[in-house]
Amino acid sequence: MTTTIEFRRWNGRRKYVFCFWEDGELKIFKDAEVAGRWAERQGFKATFVDGEIKVIVCGGREYQDRERVFSVLDSIHAETPITVLIQGGARGADDMAFQWGLRSKGSGMELITVHAEWKKHGRRAGPIRNAQMLEENPHLVVAFPGGRGTADMVRQAKAAGVPVMEVE
Repeated sequence: MTTTIEFRRWNGRRKYVFCFWEDGELKIFKDAEVAGRWAERQGFKATFVDGEIKVIVCGGREYQDRERVFSVLDSIHAETPITVLIQGGARGADDMAFQWGLRSKGSGMELITVHAEWKKHGRRAGPIRNAQMLEENPHLVVAFPGGRGTADMVRQAKAAGVPVMEVE
């Protein structure tokens, strides 16, 4: 099951529409409490966002679509300001997200890089780093195409109830 969440501006009375994609079906809630109850029943951690979000970005080391990374992050940031951007410091999607964050840092965004300690942890370094990123309590994980490390980040995020936006 692939599930993502989007936050969109709605109207003057309510600040956001909560949209969940579930197996190709869009579920839209205009009320945060109703959305939160539904999300909890689906196994998500219910997080109410008050106009700003923490985002983890992950993806493959060989991912090279800088325009896509910038476009996706610009879209999220325009709707709900990203106040904390977390990534793993690898080349590819992580580095492009970091570069986007540097460009956007004037908005007061905090950039967090959680490096994998390969010499200390060996092959477990990636999953350990992913768990450390989740300890930052993100509201959303944005996953660009990647390999086993990206798949592990997505798996851990879903297990923790953090919404995942899987970008094609």
